[in-house]
Amino acid sequence: FCTRSKRLAERLDWLGLMRWVPSASSEARAAGIDPAQADRAMQMISGGRRVSGFHAVKRIALRVPITWMAIAAALWISPWFALLFAFLLSPLFTPLGERGYAWIARNRHRLMKGGACELPKPGKL
Repeated sequence: FCTRSKRLAERLDWLGLMRWVPSASSEARAAGIDPAQADRAMQMISGGRRVSGFHAVKRIALRVPITWMAIAAALWISPWFALLFAFLLSPLFTPLGERGYAWIARNRHRLMKGGACELPKPGKL
């Protein structure tokens, strides 16, 4: 999940708003990211704050244009349909999102056979 999630986010980051660094890099350590923490959950620095797990996924989703295109399409289809996105992005969904993220993180090696969290090649970010 780790590598594939990163690749998907990179493909969807049409505006180039995100930059990825290996969790074991000096840059990650300087930002306060411990490789052991990164092994348990996705880490993100946003606005000078570190967020992890479901909160990082949610912030990434809010930065990719396709999320906003999906919200616009939902509004066009029906304002009621758009309420689903409002709920998913609201604090009300956070407890369920955190539980779902934790379950996937615990089971990622079983769910994704081979290369679930491969390390980046030297010189590649």
